[in-house]
Amino acid sequence: MAFADWMVVVPTLEQELELEKQAMCIREDDNHKEIAELCAQLTKQTWYQQQIIKQSTAQIILLEAKLVCMEHPVNQPNRPWWRIF
Repeated sequence: MAFADWMVVVPTLEQELELEKQAMCIREDDNHKEIAELCAQLTKQTWYQQQIIKQSTAQIILLEAKLVCMEHPVNQPNRPWWRIF
């Protein structure tokens, strides 16, 4: 697996169809108050999910950097760290 390939989302056909079905139900609903409440809840949920993703990604970057440093220790004291490869 190449670097950051794990971040690519490739939904199955069934997942895509289910998502479209849910989106269509929302678009076709006539209850505007219910839709407004749903939008408000989704906005809050999206914000929290974005924060978790940011924190998780930062932690993964830190762990991957530590792993690279463990795999390629700098044995030459005069050599800059960015030239260890």
